[in-house]
Amino acid sequence: MQNIVEKLKNLKEIQPDKEYSQSSLSFILNSPQTSTPKLFKISLLWQKTFNSLKLSSSLAVAGVLVLVVFISALYLNTVVSPLILPGLNTSNISAEADQIDQSININLNEINYHKLSQEITQKTLEKISQASTSPENSDILSNEKQIDTLLDELIK
Repeated sequence: MQNIVEKLKNLKEIQPDKEYSQSSLSFILNSPQTSTPKLFKISLLWQKTFNSLKLSSSLAVAGVLVLVVFISALYLNTVVSPLILPGLNTSNISAEADQIDQSININLNEINYHKLSQEITQKTLEKISQASTSPENSDILSNEKQIDTLLDELIK
């Protein structure tokens, strides 16, 4: 194996004789140049034109296919998709969002009502406690009419 490698390295160093290289060079440079026939040039022109037409027609077909795929994707997204996935319908989503917003508003109104009733209850209880602690107002508390007005105030 090593013997083969050494022989290959020796083959790299081989060069032609100086006379042979000079004679080959002069022969190549002095040989008459032949011109290509017109028929060959015309056929070469037709080949280039045909290749250009093949390339442009391939690009046109590819463009049409891309356009068809894009249009069909839009069609599927707008027409078929709401039938298959009703959650993607924007009108349903906005209606659901409005419904959630209304339920939040109702809950906030209830919270405000309870807060207000708590404040009224607290004020009423403070009035009752103040009235019960003062000696001159003790007989007023025994009056049922005032208790009824306080309770009515609480209900409002």
